[in-house]
Amino acid sequence: MPLSPLPRLDKASARSRLGESPRNLQRGVSGGELVRLRRGVYVGSAEWAGLNARNRYLLQIEATQATASNRLVFSHESAAAIWGIPIVGSRSVLPSITAPSLDGRRSRHGVIRHSVDLREEDVVERSGFLVTSPLRTAIDLIASRPMMSGVASLDHILREKRVFGLAKDELWEYVDEFRPFRNVRRAVTVIDFATGMSGSPLESVSMVRFHDFGYVLPEQQVRYLGAHGEEYFADFSWRDIAKRGLAVIGEADGRIKLEDPEYLRGRTPEQALWQEKVRQDELREQSSAFVRWGWDDAWQGGPLIRKLDRAGVPRDRRPRAWSAGR
Repeated sequence: MPLSPLPRLDKASARSRLGESPRNLQRGVSGGELVRLRRGVYVGSAEWAGLNARNRYLLQIEATQATASNRLVFSHESAAAIWGIPIVGSRSVLPSITAPSLDGRRSRHGVIRHSVDLREEDVVERSGFLVTSPLRTAIDLIASRPMMSGVASLDHILREKRVFGLAKDELWEYVDEFRPFRNVRRAVTVIDFATGMSGSPLESVSMVRFHDFGYVLPEQQVRYLGAHGEEYFADFSWRDIAKRGLAVIGEADGRIKLEDPEYLRGRTPEQALWQEKVRQDELREQSSAFVRWGWDDAWQGGPLIRKLDRAGVPRDRRPRAWSAGR
């Protein structure tokens, strides 16, 4: 999956204190014409309203660099946003940077600063920004974020080999070379758990939920053939608990399947919905039970448990503490 271009500040709508008086800028904010990103950087309200949460955050990052006296190295959640790596759960609205631990400066208002001495290979350039490399970004995310978010991020990185070119062996080598470091145990747990086979953050979250709730872990992306030779891949298949030679098939679906242009690939939502129905019918015929869930089911936990239990998915261990907050 190629990296999509990052949104940039529209120079026609971004305002500087050099171009307008502070009083006029404040009037623009009070009147709803402008949104203040940082001191001296404003953007038109219409442009801001048309952006999703990730793109708003990216503009905050650009505004942070635009008002800095030197080039910053964006890291952690900011690096994830620049690289297009998913983050699950709550996150800071402030940009994150990493700077040497001995440069004598502290975090300033509006920026989360991590004091770490990075290696030369830990910093690369992406769309005009200095950003931590995929390897360093992965380590930062899995060590600093809750397990559920870390697995979703690492699954994405491992799956998109053409973009990131990262394998588990490199992560293990990094951990072995630099341990001990903060939250190394969490990082090890995430590396060991992530498969790189989840097709979406929801699938990654679902795998963590299966583990937390004590269910047998399924195979992922299992291939099935339709009646006319069509090829289908099930998100999850519990084939080792087969009944009558069939398996329980699970599908984790969010609304993105009917909204994301990349998923639709030129189809209308109605066409995609019909093709998904045909696919589901084919998979139902080849399974002992078919279960589907969405984000709310997985996030709340209880609805997912009820669906898995009705489908007959067994547990092989006692439930453990949920991972959303760890």
